[in-house]
Amino acid sequence: MAKGTPFEREMCRLLSEWWTGGKRDDIYWRTDGSGGRATNRAKKGKQTANSVGDVGALDPYGQPLLDLAVIELKRGYPSSTCVAALDRNPKIVLSDRTWKATWEGWVEKVRLEAIQGGVPFWWIIHRRDRRLAMLFFPKAFLFSLPDPSLLTGLDTIVMHIGGREIWGVRLSDFLAVARPDDVRTASKLPWRRRVFRVRKRIDRGAFPVKRVVGA
Repeated sequence: MAKGTPFEREMCRLLSEWWTGGKRDDIYWRTDGSGGRATNRAKKGKQTANSVGDVGALDPYGQPLLDLAVIELKRGYPSSTCVAALDRNPKIVLSDRTWKATWEGWVEKVRLEAIQGGVPFWWIIHRRDRRLAMLFFPKAFLFSLPDPSLLTGLDTIVMHIGGREIWGVRLSDFLAVARPDDVRTASKLPWRRRVFRVRKRIDRGAFPVKRVVGA
């Protein structure tokens, strides 16, 4: 089952309320074509402002979050989990379309979008049917925050894949303890130079895209 527009709207409202302490619900909204325009322009070597990933900022006040992480939203996909990424039979060759619907395919896509957009980190928010929404992010995002100890006490999935460490928490738990001010502080750090170096390696073909997992 593909992600749905109602879910995207719900997540954008939820993020807006978290970012503003419940004062506003209109800071974030889904990007045009869920980031497809930015992806197509990136193939031509062009960047597109505020169009990377599934979530964009309607108000510049919300931009610091998107300067720090590209956000991908996924709804449904009951068999696309981080566990499936580990126990998948490597002898079975997946079609490109099937690969894009897998958990590791999502990681590959959002990781590459972040690099192409000059954004240091990424989030995947995934909610399966009759389940709670999960938030996945690279370990490096956690330790970019001024006080990562706020999150280390949460119930957590920690996964190593492709040589990278990825964390997963319930989205509601994250929003309950994470402080928007910490994200604003982290977004001001000089991440872009490091991202630019990695992006140049990809442009030169230094490693295959399908090995670009994590951050």
